[in-house]
Amino acid sequence: MEEVTKANEDISIEQTLQHYNACIECVGESDKSCMIIGLFDVLVRFKDKIKILAENQNFNDETYFDDTLNVLSKSKHHEIQDLLTSLRHVNSTMQKTLWKCSLKDMTSLAKAILKLHSNGQEFIEMIKRCCDIDLDAISTLVKEADKIRTETSLEQLNDAMAFGEWQFASCGDVLKGKKEKQLNLKINDTVWFYEEIGENIDRVLLGVEKQELKKVESVIRQFEECKKISSYRIEFWKKGGRIDIENDEKVGNQNDKPLKLLVRSQIDEFEDCKKFWKQRLMEWKKQCFELREKFPALNYFCFNQVHFLIQKINQLNMPNCPDRAIKASKYIKPFLQKINCDLTDRDVDNVLKGWINFNLKDLDQHNINDSNNNFKQCKNSIAKFGMILHPIWISSQHNCVDEKPFSIGLNAGKPNLIIESKELLFELLGLFESQRFIPRAEHILICNETTTEEDIACLIFRAITNHKRMPLTTALTDSITIIETNHNSAKPLTTASTDLITITETNHKRMPLTTTLTDLITKTETNHKSAKPLYCLVYPEKLTSMTLNQICQNIHELLLSDIRLEQLKNNFYTFVVLSSNQENLLCKTLAPFKVIPHSLSFETLPNKILSGLYRNQWANSRVHDIATEPPWIQLYTSEKVAMGKSTLIQRDIQRIREIHKTKTVHEICVAFNSKDIDWMKIMDRFWSYHPCSNDVKDADINEENTLIIYHLNISSCVSKLINDFLFELLFLQHINSNSQISQCFHVNSNMIFLIEIPSTLDRPDFTVSPEKFFYLFFFTVKFPTVEVSSQNNEFEFEREAQYVIKWMQEFFNGNFKFFQTIFVLHFPTRKQKMFVCVFSRQSEKRQQDIDPDTMPDLEKGRMRRFMEKHFNEITKSNPVHQYSFFKYLYQQFLPLAQLTFLNQSLEVDKKSMQWKHEITKSVIKVATILCCRQYNHIKLNVEEKDQKIESTGEEEFYLCKKWHNSRECCYLVNQDGVLFCVIYSFVVSTENISVLISNKKNVNQKQLDEFQKLGFHLLDWQQDLTERELALQMKELDSQTEKEERLKLLFRILGTPSQGIMKEYEEKKVETAESLHDQIVNKLCNDEELSNYVLTFDNILKMIAIFMKIQTNTPVILMGETGCGKTSLIKFLGHVVNVQLIAVD
Repeated sequence: MEEVTKANEDISIEQTLQHYNACIECVGESDKSCMIIGLFDVLVRFKDKIKILAENQNFNDETYFDDTLNVLSKSKHHEIQDLLTSLRHVNSTMQKTLWKCSLKDMTSLAKAILKLHSNGQEFIEMIKRCCDIDLDAISTLVKEADKIRTETSLEQLNDAMAFGEWQFASCGDVLKGKKEKQLNLKINDTVWFYEEIGENIDRVLLGVEKQELKKVESVIRQFEECKKISSYRIEFWKKGGRIDIENDEKVGNQNDKPLKLLVRSQIDEFEDCKKFWKQRLMEWKKQCFELREKFPALNYFCFNQVHFLIQKINQLNMPNCPDRAIKASKYIKPFLQKINCDLTDRDVDNVLKGWINFNLKDLDQHNINDSNNNFKQCKNSIAKFGMILHPIWISSQHNCVDEKPFSIGLNAGKPNLIIESKELLFELLGLFESQRFIPRAEHILICNETTTEEDIACLIFRAITNHKRMPLTTALTDSITIIETNHNSAKPLTTASTDLITITETNHKRMPLTTTLTDLITKTETNHKSAKPLYCLVYPEKLTSMTLNQICQNIHELLLSDIRLEQLKNNFYTFVVLSSNQENLLCKTLAPFKVIPHSLSFETLPNKILSGLYRNQWANSRVHDIATEPPWIQLYTSEKVAMGKSTLIQRDIQRIREIHKTKTVHEICVAFNSKDIDWMKIMDRFWSYHPCSNDVKDADINEENTLIIYHLNISSCVSKLINDFLFELLFLQHINSNSQISQCFHVNSNMIFLIEIPSTLDRPDFTVSPEKFFYLFFFTVKFPTVEVSSQNNEFEFEREAQYVIKWMQEFFNGNFKFFQTIFVLHFPTRKQKMFVCVFSRQSEKRQQDIDPDTMPDLEKGRMRRFMEKHFNEITKSNPVHQYSFFKYLYQQFLPLAQLTFLNQSLEVDKKSMQWKHEITKSVIKVATILCCRQYNHIKLNVEEKDQKIESTGEEEFYLCKKWHNSRECCYLVNQDGVLFCVIYSFVVSTENISVLISNKKNVNQKQLDEFQKLGFHLLDWQQDLTERELALQMKELDSQTEKEERLKLLFRILGTPSQGIMKEYEEKKVETAESLHDQIVNKLCNDEELSNYVLTFDNILKMIAIFMKIQTNTPVILMGETGCGKTSLIKFLGHVVNVQLIAVD
């Protein structure tokens, strides 16, 4: 192949295919898959069209391609609308696999082409759809549309020169995350957002001649200045800056008002404004560093969090503030617990009192005055907050150790970089193992995409200011007056100040002190119980590039500049950066400080951490003791999905409630069902028990009187971020809020965590088992684990199961059936035989009186034996399928028992069809199919079996196949007029049963007459197929009358009420006198999108099956090729049953 390419500058795909034998040695067997799905044929057949996709700027350039999609999306042609999805997917795949890859030679090209087969047959069909359209015409259409947009943009920019106004976000807009207000350009009544401004200006720059461009040159230049002004303002607000003076409107000296600049202003005004905000930002950064160094307690918060806490403190200190203690327990206490996890409600109350009694003159001694007076009020508030919290910081026992640390090669007094390709949390625990103390939330920062530069600066400041923390054995230069305390009372010896300081001894007995706060902020000696703490930054590679740039600057300024090296020469802090990727900017900056730890171990610390935090029996991970006093943790796992982990958790919660009858028990389920963690939602769920979240007054929040049970329901679609989250929650016991959420959560002593681990992992990048994926639970430490199975989580036969089994017992005992007895009379003399047929029934009265509700309940063992005898496959299935089986049958049997016409028909004709028996028999068959056999045959290869794939997506829906070939009738008890109540009872207003027949030829005329006599609704599958074929040949659609009849049949089967208003009309507040059935029929028969949907027998049966599954609370997955009608079927079904359909892409 390489020789051919040397001889020819260009080589066609045909020539490439001719060298198959040579290529196969290089690329392996991938070509077979390409041949099967027709990849090569498509690439050869559409090579000219594919060349357009690869070379035309409107398709191969991301910016232009977005414009192309935008133009196409506005088209009213169905062909172009259908093209959008295919074009987007094909373009993305081709860009990733071919066009953006560095292909050095033809071998690399061949391998890249062969990789396309992994996208499957659906991708090939998408390529065909893209190439069936005139791509040159689309490109022309895009260019014409772009020309019109350019002319419009130029016209509006000319208007801006006279009437335009630049609008910048206020502090409130920035903190609320309103990106749409970041920077706007208002032109008369039109407002361009930040991105629109750039798009319109770029369009004009590229598409307008120089002469026209000069007319709007000033506004274009202004935009560049405005971008910088906006970035300085936003950074200032995000770093906690606030402005005190409000006397200069031109530069925007208001916190709560947006800055506005007129476009007709001179460019000098924009440059002056830019310089002003740049200088203000630099001054504030300098002030921030000074505040953090002087007041170490501030280093646990971003300054916007400090503003939030100050606001809350002021609110709580308002006269007659209702529920003061309750609000403080949510809005103040958890934040302060990061400083000191032993914080009490009394300590919080002291902070609130200290804020009121604080003397501002104490701040003068710290020389924090601003010469420009720009931030005096803001700085004083923050400094005051730092001084108030200083006693809490002083008393913290977070850095106390019982053993002497041992060296593993870390360097004190300078940063350390550790690169580890394996799980970093293992390495992290090993580092703290060497230091012999338990890490807390203050010591570790696990980065994610929301981590800010200020978060990391706080971590660094905690490391370098820890030497100021007062140890327990201290020689203070100033006298301190001690108050002897016996927990409940205090007797002061002397009094130097009213400020209360609490110091916690190593034996955890608390001893309040009283002193002047200024005297406490002194450098003192360290006793043997206090260690030089370790502070770790983990996963810096997850930070945004902008944050990484800022962090590198901060590290140089705080740790590595000549001035700082001199200042910190006697400060033996220990700061470590752990990363799995040495290519990120921070790791490159710290490359000279890279170390390889030796003698690293994490054998004892994890157990030691958890033993100190929870009361589980960590020696035996299989202990399932829910009587343990909180706090404790329990994991729930299972080898197979749907084994009832949630059910067992609910039973355990009920047992916990019984054990703690004297306490108020709150049960909270926190679901993790996405690869990303929704911080706002998670925080809301964790706090949902709290009175402030529920607006409950006079609630008891005392930890001794309440119990909080968290059910952490982790789904199979989570990403590896969940490990970081669980580490913070369970090991550090603290979840920090990010800059946009003024909330945090701390684990308290009255909490229990019941954690549901998924049996499988759905995402394709997961090639490991759940046990290996959740390594924190199963390797570092053996968390208490319950393996959920049928042995410890038996299926509970509830009321519905009782009813169903009683009914089926009558069926299997023959109490719904006529018996046919044949007597043979033999006459020897005549040499003849006479056959006499006699019909009988065990008990006519018995049949009519059958009512499972009046029968005595069956024992659990008896029901289990019955199910094993008649439905062994279902008995072996998971609880979800068993529940679905009983739920469906209950919905069918209960109306069936109340249909009086069946008993009446039996009185009329003893030889008539055995209705109840036949209907029950059919209903049981349908239930069994829906429960255990969704598809005809599932043929899986070894790899698919290992991956626990339930279907290849190519199987025929078994219920359709079954009744298509069946000679028996399929009976469905209609649900029309059925009302669901809380106790699952039914009220039947009509009595109808639908019969589905595969072919009328299989049913005798007498039986058909009997069906019609009793008002059955009949559907003949074979007749339906025949009529469908004729309609297709004649290119005719279903008549509206036929479609209406089938819709009415669906209404009856699915139980759609006749009265009401369509959801669509409800949202639009449309009033109508039509019945609900007529509204739906008009919508589905006349709507442009849905009127062409063909309501075939197959589709009816699929809709019934889907709806019945949903009715039994069973999730449903529809699989099929693109364009086969999955979405249309669901939309149609949604309208039939009048429910709102929410599409989640």
